[in-house]
Amino acid sequence: MRNQFYQKSVYSCCVLFLSFLLTGQAHAALSGIITDLNTSYPIPNVSVISDSGESTHTNARGEYVLSELNAGLFEITFTKTGYQSLVKQIYVDGATQLNIQMAPPCLLNILTTTLLPASVDVL
Repeated sequence: MRNQFYQKSVYSCCVLFLSFLLTGQAHAALSGIITDLNTSYPIPNVSVISDSGESTHTNARGEYVLSELNAGLFEITFTKTGYQSLVKQIYVDGATQLNIQMAPPCLLNILTTTLLPASVDVL
């Protein structure tokens, strides 16, 4: 009985080890909080997209989690209407945290000039 338990345990460990070797990737997650650069308030509903295709949105507290990543280098894009989009490169290994501050888009200063009426010479 004890021998069977030992054999099953060794077999289970071998299967887990082989599955890890075959996939070649360690499971990892990226999380963080996105806030407004000017007010430091959390920004809800920000789109967070990794170049691996995984995506999510921030909750009401500005929190996000990309939980189905493999360890490695990723390009993460943060977008929200009314803010400048941001793209960050980060190496994710295990539980990695990346907090972001997003800025409103730059406003253009428009210079207006008042033109004087054109003078017309009548002949």
